[in-house]
Amino acid sequence: MINSHIVGRGIRNKADVHEDGFLKVDARPHYIYRPTALYLTNPINGNNMAVNGSATDISTNVYDGNDNTYWTWSIISGVAGDFVESTDQNHTPGGQYSLDFSASEDSDTTQFAYPGGNFSLSGYTVLTGWIYLTSWADLTKNIFIYGWDLTSDSMLGLSVSLSDYINIANLNVWQSYTISLSDMGLTGQTIDAIRYEIEDDGPGGAPDGYLDDISFAGSATGGPFEYTIAPSIGQSLRIHTLTYSLAQDYDNTLANATMPNLDWNKLLNVTLNSGLLYRRYAFESIQFSANWTTLLDIVASPGTTMDMYGSTGSSVFLTFSYHFAVPADLAYSRRDKISIQVSDNLSALSFFRINANCSIESEV
Repeated sequence: MINSHIVGRGIRNKADVHEDGFLKVDARPHYIYRPTALYLTNPINGNNMAVNGSATDISTNVYDGNDNTYWTWSIISGVAGDFVESTDQNHTPGGQYSLDFSASEDSDTTQFAYPGGNFSLSGYTVLTGWIYLTSWADLTKNIFIYGWDLTSDSMLGLSVSLSDYINIANLNVWQSYTISLSDMGLTGQTIDAIRYEIEDDGPGGAPDGYLDDISFAGSATGGPFEYTIAPSIGQSLRIHTLTYSLAQDYDNTLANATMPNLDWNKLLNVTLNSGLLYRRYAFESIQFSANWTTLLDIVASPGTTMDMYGSTGSSVFLTFSYHFAVPADLAYSRRDKISIQVSDNLSALSFFRINANCSIESEV
């Protein structure tokens, strides 16, 4: 055997034999990718997503268009007419009114103040509400929501973008939103009010629509539940595909059928009110979000394919996959992650998991 050394010029780096058996001769970093499959997981539920993520144990109404008297509504920034209690649209059962913000402009702000101040959010987990959009041009527009302290006249917690929790292209229909108080930095806090502030940057008008049925809610089980996939310390993940696998026991018999008996506006036989909230984070900030309230919302997304379907007539299973057009690279150094929030009661499902086909990147 002849022993030899291969040494580069200049910086004089020596070639090395890697543990996997190849000769490393490049002085620049070299990466290898180890194929693996990982589930999206939650600290409480593991990879089981067939759980009750709804917040229904306690609830406090904030505003319903003043069909009922709850918190005090006022205009903080803007003029009379920017926000109007209107009968044009209504979501409250038996009610008539909602808050029309169609005339609002950039920085116009409305407030809902707790009578007497000092409302404790202990035991509450989410802020929920309903919105009816008539226009929302693009992501240069937004509605910011945040807590407020009247004594110090300052914001409490964090401002969140409503566009991260709804489908801004879903016009002329009521849609719900569920915002975790942890996202707002308000878990266990005491507030005097919440504020909704209009943002209108770029060409085109501000968002137009109506607000109704705003409330705080809480769950003894901790819902909603966020399921995430993220790289471990010092690693990066390259995700190629997310595969959804679901099963439920119910009678889905369709006589003489030549195609699956699937209801497009449900998840198998479960109705989604808040929806599945998909978000991709980089540098601890939301880079992309989508809220799916029906099976069709999910499978109609570009890159999604139906994989398998089976039924005994009383039990059904379904799998479908989302294929990233460009693999999603998640780096620990950027605190990247992909998350899906369950805010509905999915406990009627027998099985629900989301699995990622991915590679773990390592430098050699």
